[in-house]
Amino acid sequence: MSDERASSERRNYALHLVGGGFLFVALQFGSTRLVVPWIGVHLGVAYVLVAAIVPAVQLGLIAGQLGSAPYFVRTRLRKRAVVGAGLMLAMALAIVFAATNSLPPLAATVVLLVCMVVFGVNHGTFNVGYEDLLAKTVPHARRGPLTAHRAAIGGGVTILIALVILQLPEVQESHDDVLWLGVAGWLGVVAAYALLREPASDPRAQPFAWSEFLRGLTLIRAYPWYRRLLIANVLLLSVELAIPFYAIHAATLHDPTAQNVTLFVLTSSVGVLLSGTWAKVAIRSRIVAGALLAALAGALTFLVEATGPWQVPYFYAALFALLTLGEQGSIQGRMIYLVNHAPDRDRPAMVATSSTTGWIVGIGVAAILAMAGQLQDIRLPLVILITTNLAAALCVFLMLDADD
Repeated sequence: MSDERASSERRNYALHLVGGGFLFVALQFGSTRLVVPWIGVHLGVAYVLVAAIVPAVQLGLIAGQLGSAPYFVRTRLRKRAVVGAGLMLAMALAIVFAATNSLPPLAATVVLLVCMVVFGVNHGTFNVGYEDLLAKTVPHARRGPLTAHRAAIGGGVTILIALVILQLPEVQESHDDVLWLGVAGWLGVVAAYALLREPASDPRAQPFAWSEFLRGLTLIRAYPWYRRLLIANVLLLSVELAIPFYAIHAATLHDPTAQNVTLFVLTSSVGVLLSGTWAKVAIRSRIVAGALLAALAGALTFLVEATGPWQVPYFYAALFALLTLGEQGSIQGRMIYLVNHAPDRDRPAMVATSSTTGWIVGIGVAAILAMAGQLQDIRLPLVILITTNLAAALCVFLMLDADD
């Protein structure tokens, strides 16, 4: 290896570490599943409008990931699109902050929902481009350590920032100020990735992602294990959709302070860091345990709410650590199960179909939960989620092979 190439690899690795740290901060403090729903609740608008944040982001993600995939393989430098998407993500959060501080509640909510669709489109684009950019700028052998180091750095920085905020009484009246940390995080990501030394690629044609999705549908009949996994994935959406609805519920019970929402961000970050412990758990077992943890968090939510002295943010914050840990176990387990079982020639189509099906069904499920909370009671979506969590755990235990 030449000195110049070795220098570029060291430089790129360091920039990925820095960018990954900023990315963790951006995703936690600018979370569209925790922070933005919290802000939406305190606008005082209808429950269904706040809950619509979830399907709005999901809709954007579908468009962004399916639409950008064929574009990236036809460009020479991926980082340009990644940087552009990062700037748009920062801008979307900044507009949400401005709208919620200057417009009437209903108008602010409309702007917020539009921004969430834009956020989803650009986040989907960013995800696709980042995976390709990582492959081009970091050697295969160093990608594993990079992922672990990046999570440790990002999680540590996020927790440190959160602890500092919790010590600042002057932020108590401005709960949406934490969005600026999300904006700063995305700008840090943009700065780091713009400095990457990316080798140019030869533009090439590739089947449109939607074609891969449709081909994956034909494989459902050919592989019984894949059919069973897709059924389990639908039920496991109850684990991935839990955090936004629990965030909305918690926001209705606590004051709109930056300290309260930061406390939830802090414990959610702890849950992400603890997710490394899933590596020691068998694949099917971690999926089952993830669903059961989400159900446990839901049961504890009702217990805390029913017990007057426990209705303080610190008890609710602990529940977000459980929810995040359970979600990570479910996601990791399903991903590894699919990769381990799928034949090489069919894996891309199976991944595309599994992901796209989850996004599409997720939009419908989130919309149903939103309507249930609006028409009946805000606790009803939580009851539905807990019940589905338990059904998902049973389904995975009975239907997926324990061959890991």
